[in-house]
Amino acid sequence: MARQELITRWTLAMALCCASGFATAAEPAVTIEAVPFSPGVVNARPCFPGAYYRKAVSDTAHWRGITGVIVLPKFLLDPSRRDPATGKALDNPSVYMGGSADGQEIDAGVSYEIVKEPDGRASTERKAFRPFWRNQSWSSGPADPRYYYYAGDTLRMTVETTSPGTLGMEIVCLERGEEGRAELARYSDAGTTEPNDFLSTLTVQFDAKKFGPSVKQEFKRVNAIDQVGREAKSVIKSATRVEGAVWQQCWLLREGERLPFIPQRFDDMRCPSVENIVVKPGGEPGRGGEVITILGDNAVGMKGLEIPGPDAFTPFTMNHEERFLVAPREARMTRGENETVWVSDIEHLMWEATGERFLADDPTSPVVLARDTVPAGNSFQLFPYHYLGEDEATTLGAVPKYHLVVSNETTQPLTVTIDGMGKTKSWGHEHAWRPALVGEGVTSFTLAVGEERTLWHEKNLRAGYPWSAVVLGHTTGDLTVTDYCYLGDDDPGSDAPLMPDMAWPPHLLASFSRGLIDWFTADVAVLPDAHGEKGQLPLSAFAAKEATSLAFGYSPGGPINNLCDYRVVQPTFVNDVMRVLDPLSGWDHVFFGGNYPAIYRFELPLVNDSRATKTLSFHLASNDRFGVHSTAGVLVDGRFLRAVTPALKEESRWHVWSLTLGAGESRTVKMTIVPLGGLWGGFVGTFTRSGV
Repeated sequence: MARQELITRWTLAMALCCASGFATAAEPAVTIEAVPFSPGVVNARPCFPGAYYRKAVSDTAHWRGITGVIVLPKFLLDPSRRDPATGKALDNPSVYMGGSADGQEIDAGVSYEIVKEPDGRASTERKAFRPFWRNQSWSSGPADPRYYYYAGDTLRMTVETTSPGTLGMEIVCLERGEEGRAELARYSDAGTTEPNDFLSTLTVQFDAKKFGPSVKQEFKRVNAIDQVGREAKSVIKSATRVEGAVWQQCWLLREGERLPFIPQRFDDMRCPSVENIVVKPGGEPGRGGEVITILGDNAVGMKGLEIPGPDAFTPFTMNHEERFLVAPREARMTRGENETVWVSDIEHLMWEATGERFLADDPTSPVVLARDTVPAGNSFQLFPYHYLGEDEATTLGAVPKYHLVVSNETTQPLTVTIDGMGKTKSWGHEHAWRPALVGEGVTSFTLAVGEERTLWHEKNLRAGYPWSAVVLGHTTGDLTVTDYCYLGDDDPGSDAPLMPDMAWPPHLLASFSRGLIDWFTADVAVLPDAHGEKGQLPLSAFAAKEATSLAFGYSPGGPINNLCDYRVVQPTFVNDVMRVLDPLSGWDHVFFGGNYPAIYRFELPLVNDSRATKTLSFHLASNDRFGVHSTAGVLVDGRFLRAVTPALKEESRWHVWSLTLGAGESRTVKMTIVPLGGLWGGFVGTFTRSGV
């Protein structure tokens, strides 16, 4: 039986000098000379079917290996490309190295995979890049969060022949990005590892019979969108795209030296077509750096849209005259119909003055936090939000467990469809909104009469931090939703009575809001009367020297007897005020936090109606009379971004996106904006146009 894996070791060191001696550990001399072996023709070699990919492959020579430093890319998966049986995505981003020797092909790197969750269960979705190597068969790296990598993480990856018949792979995590730090905090909370363990080194050696230090062999570097079950078959057209993979540097290794992996030294494969791959200069000049974007066939038309990212802020010194859209012919909002928001904003489990506890297993007066019914035929948003103070946890003597359950209390079966769901145990509320909006956790189930199902069971709430969830879906029948918590080991169930109403005199604690709201989506039309016969919005509708702005998300917040007016400019939508009907008191009151559960959708069918190239840009600012910043989440063409938007008085705004169109070109930009927690207020969205 062949040795599938000779040695597997991993350490937490930032660099590793192993017995076989990787070239990266010895820091060989840098050789800059360029010896072209090909004329630089793209796709001089035939494409291998079954994936969208960019491969840079060396000539066949006495190379020992390849090494490089990469910032892992962000990506957007085509929501229609899912296995109908499992719901798992059928497109899979990967970044890997490898090579070929005497007909043997080896791949080794990272691929987006299932992970082991903090509770020990396998995730239902692919959630992180994980190490893999493929020789005779596929092998995966250890199911350990130290070796889970995320978009924005920086890795040094090396594949090298260390002895005859053997290849070695080393992956060093040099730096964690924002997404990686947030995701890995879940494991630190569960006590499985410490935060400083998340910088790691993984070293693996495996059989590669045709490779060896003295063998003529070629090495490669690949960025890909692999398609499940399509290897050696033609790709299925997809809107998946992988953006901004940054190779900071890349080197070919040979005995005692390393050479920059630059275009003169590799064949450039952009498959299945050059239209699917965008390559730009990047990293350190002359050291093999590139920035690579991969576009599925149905995403190729998106090339004109640039998304600078959450750190892009544009000075607004008003060299543009700002014009606010206020009249119905300039801006319109249409609230969603047949919609329900179920809210449970319960931020405490004890009433300090009396010591009363609000727990489903309290021995004196068990209660549930919230219970209400989503009407039949409605789309819904379930929005539980909880906060447990550290002093409160000390008094209770334990950290509670939370349940969010749905049940069928009718006389007929009903079907529930979940369109997306997410949760967070931190102040980063985007970690709940992003999965919900991009469609993670999609499922459908039928509830028999009297049947109950748990949507969330949270065992690891952190004192001093919030726990919240966002669940989007639809129900065919009246759906009862209940939220409860308990301290013990035994689940007491959801049939306890409701907790007392704490939102009314003499308490006036708006953080005890709960109940139903009759809408949660709003379609915003910008300059509706300017659209042409084909429904397109011409760029000429945005004056070149104007900042065309609209105020939306206007809402009050704070205690109901002292509401704050979040407004700097006259709100575009003066009736955009959400109200809650408390199921216990029957009072109809303004919802605390204003429009936090609302989803604002923009669809902009833009066309350049001129003879010159023009660029339209969109910016966001906080709209608050007290000059505070506000946090926004934006889903633009399927990519979710989060940023703290500066107040208008700061004269700086978040640059969300820019679209460049040539003469006569058209493109529809779809954008969804949600207010996120922590900092409240409405927004001002601003369009600016460049080009005369």
